[in-house]
Amino acid sequence: PALHMETPLPRIIGASAVTGAGGSGVSSALRNDLGSNIHVLKTLNLRFRCFLAKVHDLERRNKVLETQLHNAQEESRYRSLLSREQAIQTDYELPFAGPLAETRVPGRIWSYSHGWRHGSRMELHHGPGVSWTHTDGVGVQIDTITPELRAIYNVLGKVKRERDEYRKRWEEELSKCQQMEAMVETLQQSVHESEALRRELSEKIDQLKAELVVYKSLMSDQMSDLDSKIQEKAMKVDMDICRRIDITAKLCDVAQQRNSEDMSKMFHVSPSRVSAACKKKERKAVSDEENAEVEADSEHSEKEVAGSLNITDEMKRMLSQL
Repeated sequence: PALHMETPLPRIIGASAVTGAGGSGVSSALRNDLGSNIHVLKTLNLRFRCFLAKVHDLERRNKVLETQLHNAQEESRYRSLLSREQAIQTDYELPFAGPLAETRVPGRIWSYSHGWRHGSRMELHHGPGVSWTHTDGVGVQIDTITPELRAIYNVLGKVKRERDEYRKRWEEELSKCQQMEAMVETLQQSVHESEALRRELSEKIDQLKAELVVYKSLMSDQMSDLDSKIQEKAMKVDMDICRRIDITAKLCDVAQQRNSEDMSKMFHVSPSRVSAACKKKERKAVSDEENAEVEADSEHSEKEVAGSLNITDEMKRMLSQL
């Protein structure tokens, strides 16, 4: 019976099946394609083993047939020698010669050896393919098997090329993933460092806020002390002003003195009398000032006494100018 493939060859997934845009999608697609291609290779390997087993079986049967044919030829030859004389073929040549001879031999994979008997000696002929002397169609079967083998080898080569291409792409994707993982690690380290710096800055800000609160409380205490001191000083100044000599009274006295001087000039009063009157008035003013100073509290500080003396001196200077 003619040997043929039981099932058609599986379809090999091409490189165009990978449609992922990048990243994990592409890597998963490549893994799936590699897994499917590996499954296809395993299937082809199993079928190829079955095919080789069938070929070995055919070779075994071919050898059995060769031995049977050889025995039959020997028996027919002995019978012909016993019955009558018969010419013996001395050489075997193909009906055609040239470079096309080997290409027209049915088999191109397995070699054969065929023996020819020339009288009392035996010759063996070796050549490619299967001998033409077989009559059971084994050479034709082998010729039909050879294209299938070539197709299988072509498919295997294509699968290997696609496998190499997928492996190359997978390595590229793996390198990209490793680079991205390194970048993510560096970014995570920078994030951790920034978090640490942020915590340090927040701690410093809290510390500064606490210090500001303390300084504010201290400044408020100082301001309250200063306000109290200012109020005390203002009260003391008010009391001092109440105890001072009435400037308006002094000015009135000065005006009266001036009027009296004018009147003395008008009535031709002697300057000695005028000076005496002025001296009396000055003495009276001084006595009034002394009485006012005596009436003041003796508990004032030296600064307040100096201030009052300065004020009296200023009043005297103003009076002298007037």
